Amino acid sequence: MIRSELLVAEISELGAELIRPQDRDGTDLIWNGSKEWWTGARPFCAPLLFPIVGKLPDTANFDGEPFPMRQHGFARNKPFSVVGESVSECTFALAADDETRRQFPFDYVLKVTSIVDEAVLRFASPRDRPQQIDASDADFVRLSPSLSLAPALQGIATGP
Repeated sequence: MIRSELLVAEISELGAELIRPQDRDGTDLIWNGSKEWWTGARPFCAPLLFPIVGKLPDTANFDGEPFPMRQHGFARNKPFSVVGESVSECTFALAADDETRRQFPFDYVLKVTSIVDEAVLRFASPRDRPQQIDASDADFVRLSPSLSLAPALQGIATGP
């Protein structure tokens, strides 16, 4: 759990997924992953999709070798390590392993930091210049006039 005076956010180590942001009154700000509506193996609230968003039309090939990958990649189903935390922020990391290299033949370290700052929840990049993405049209996000979500694209550092 990370918190400020106005927000509390629960983030799962499985997929580094934001699963329950709430305002100070306990109102949920995103879809709660109800099994009533979810038909997958587990309900997702705000999954981190890496290394692809969507589905490959066929197996990916790299240097003539096939690499099959499931829809939306693998990060949402992998346990992340906590590599930094405080009352208001938490940083998770996922590094390449034998399982991920069978789908994505590269060494990488994916880091995501969730930060609660007063009435704003941000997902920060470890890079110097995060690239902004727009979540304003995400219909699973519920906001009050005094709260906002300010996501940024997660950073990827290559190497071991």
